[in-house]
Amino acid sequence: MTSSDFGDALLLYAILYECQHKRVANLRGVFAAMDAINRSAPTLDELNAGLTRLLSAGLIARDNDVFQTTNPGANLRITADKAGDTIFARLEKMAELIGTLTPVPEYSAEISARA
Repeated sequence: MTSSDFGDALLLYAILYECQHKRVANLRGVFAAMDAINRSAPTLDELNAGLTRLLSAGLIARDNDVFQTTNPGANLRITADKAGDTIFARLEKMAELIGTLTPVPEYSAEISARA
């Protein structure tokens, strides 16, 4: 597991959380969820890289300026939720699982600073 895997897991968990409550996740909601979970927010480069990796792995889908989780993304969370009682145990399991995925290279999720 790398630090980017953990960052991707946190990003995915935040998107999953937002989608659970609002059906889709916008960036404002994702940042708020990440702050609530881990008191952190990614840089623009980290966000772009993480979104690209999650999209290319098929864990999320993008529709204009919002994101949704896919069935594989939701299933990954179900698996991770069995890893322990704490959010960090679940995030570590999610990061471990993300680290084993093979990306599809044609995806790019460039997010502008104004988004």
